[in-house]
Amino acid sequence: MSVGSMATSGFFAAFSGLHLNGNSYRNCPLCMGSQARKFRDRVISFEEEQKYLAAAGPNLRALTILAVDTRMRPHSELFCLECPQVQLEISDFMPNGYIKVKEGKTKSAERMLPLDPSGKGSASYVTDRSSEEAMAIPGPGNSGHLTSIQKSQLRAIRKVELERFPFYSWRHTFGTRCAESGMDRHTLAKLMDHSSPRITEKCYIHVTEPHISSGFERFMAYQAKRLAGSQTVTPAQ
Repeated sequence: MSVGSMATSGFFAAFSGLHLNGNSYRNCPLCMGSQARKFRDRVISFEEEQKYLAAAGPNLRALTILAVDTRMRPHSELFCLECPQVQLEISDFMPNGYIKVKEGKTKSAERMLPLDPSGKGSASYVTDRSSEEAMAIPGPGNSGHLTSIQKSQLRAIRKVELERFPFYSWRHTFGTRCAESGMDRHTLAKLMDHSSPRITEKCYIHVTEPHISSGFERFMAYQAKRLAGSQTVTPAQ
């Protein structure tokens, strides 16, 4: 097993294209060059997210919150979201509502994605503005829905002088944050629409400096506790 595979596998145990165009080949992490993959796979920190959202217009802000809170693929799921897919009724299991994804890349693509309070607010924003439209995020062209936010994305990044990243990075950010929170890998794989948890581990979970620090702090606490226990043993006479 490679060092990279060991790192991603250990991550769960411890915490238990450049331009998106809808082309599955170019968007597949396994089919991309190392530099392109590193660029797209960047995990956005919470501090960077707040700066970005502050610089974003209302449409980009709502889309970003939905992307990072629902893990939907931008082109094949989020941008072509239809109003009937958004269900904001309160239930015992989904108190903030959910978005139902009808189809995707795998047999498990049809799934219900729970919303958190910020995701519910953004879902309500886009559907309220499109109450007369079938598409939640209408756009020009024959498709009837949004197809690109590259320009507004770049404006927000430049305004707050962040390192450039593509919109798809929010999906990687979601996967990493879920793993950091302790979500089990099978649940995360289902939410991400992956046929196997191994795909989630290999392509969408990234070891960040904060959780390396957190993991090492737990190690130091463990070591200090064991050392303290060994010092209570009375030496043999």
